[in-house]
Amino acid sequence: DEADAAIAAQTEAIKNIKIKLSSKQIKTKSGKKAVKVTWTAAAGDKTLDGVEVYRSTQRYKGYGKEPFYTSTKGGNTGSYTNTKSLKKGTKYYYRVRGFVIIDGQKYYTDWSLKAIRTVK
Repeated sequence: DEADAAIAAQTEAIKNIKIKLSSKQIKTKSGKKAVKVTWTAAAGDKTLDGVEVYRSTQRYKGYGKEPFYTSTKGGNTGSYTNTKSLKKGTKYYYRVRGFVIIDGQKYYTDWSLKAIRTVK
């Protein structure tokens, strides 16, 4: 029972982690357009095991069930450079959620606010 209570307390703490998200358009070394998504988690003493990045072209839906990119590097800050299937003039919406693995089970943070970027 104590172990269950400890895990419940940890999962509640993980849920309350806030992730700040930003994006900017960049050019890769090869000259391709890309969108760089950067996140920072205010997690206190918790360290995220990874982050899932979701992308949509619709403001409120269309993110799908599978992440567009999963970072398993760990840590509370990171970035992802999206070069896949970007179209000029299209507005992309990104959101992320972090996760911590406890006893082989993934526990997720709340979703970040959206980062919006129009490819020029």
